[in-house]
Amino acid sequence: MQRRLIFTVAWIGMCLLPVTQAQEKEEPEERVELPGLAWLADLAGSCWTGSTREGKVKDTQCYGTQYGRFLRGTIQLGNPDDDPGRSPYEGDSVWAWDPKKKKISFYYWSSAGTFGVSDGLVDGEMIRFPDPPRLDARQPPTRSTWIRLDGNSYKVIREKKIKGAWKETDSVVYTRVIP
Repeated sequence: MQRRLIFTVAWIGMCLLPVTQAQEKEEPEERVELPGLAWLADLAGSCWTGSTREGKVKDTQCYGTQYGRFLRGTIQLGNPDDDPGRSPYEGDSVWAWDPKKKKISFYYWSSAGTFGVSDGLVDGEMIRFPDPPRLDARQPPTRSTWIRLDGNSYKVIREKKIKGAWKETDSVVYTRVIP
């Protein structure tokens, strides 16, 4: 009887060992090369807070890697404290290099029910995102340009086509959140 009890306890301990080791292995994400994503790969492992020219916090974006090959992003727009009755806008995205198109492709979906696929073009320290698909064709075309400022910040410029010309509608500087 005592041998059976010792065997059972030892067997349970061996079964739990991999679970315990997996839980202990939660370490910060190590730098992974993400070919084709240019400096976007450097966003992985950090959160970034976007502020308008007036200094108002606009949103927070957090990035990590998935399967060592993709960039995964989450975003939360707005501050729920501004309007307690309003739910914050949240979204997720997965970014990858498409070698056939020679572009960045990303897939996104949000709490507002929007979803889609879009592309990005690397142009030195700029990444240009042409007009994404629109749910309402009556809305004017939009585009954005992401510009790396330094290792801890980047700028996003959003534009809208109005009367045939591109006009800047928004500009946000994102800075790395240092824990």
